[in-house]
Amino acid sequence: YAISRQNLVIVDEALGRLPARTRQAFELYRMGGLTQRAIGERLGVSAALVNTMIRDAVQALTRCRHLLEAE
Repeated sequence: YAISRQNLVIVDEALGRLPARTRQAFELYRMGGLTQRAIGERLGVSAALVNTMIRDAVQALTRCRHLLEAE
């Protein structure tokens, strides 16, 4: 996907509004390729909580995408 600089800023802002641990879990999962279990071990939380944090991040980005598509 091609993304404009403005849209990239909007996505970054959406991620920036997330709690730090949620953003970190999402980045480790999506960009770092770590498993939920590995992320949980790194952050000192359960894999179930990591799953919840990743879901929250994806929902935030989905809302962001809907806003971008509405423009």
